[in-house]
Amino acid sequence: MHNFALVVSLLGFGFGLASAYYWWKSSRVTPDPDRPDGIGPVDPELAQLDWTVAFNTFAQQSGALNRKAAILTAIAVVLTSASSVVSLLS
Repeated sequence: MHNFALVVSLLGFGFGLASAYYWWKSSRVTPDPDRPDGIGPVDPELAQLDWTVAFNTFAQQSGALNRKAAILTAIAVVLTSASSVVSLLS
């Protein structure tokens, strides 16, 4: 029973590290208007539209990474809690 608890605990640790990686990755996403030639539009309204699109893309990417991290954290909590319960029962 102790081996099972150890394996579940290590799995929880692994999922916890994976969730930390995804949260770190989500913090590294930055809004950046996609300008292949590096030259922005002269018209202020078009320039603002570029930034609006960039911020929407940023929010989608960051949100998707945060969602993965939250799911992995929930799995890690369940596994480490299960490990504690199994350790107490044996």
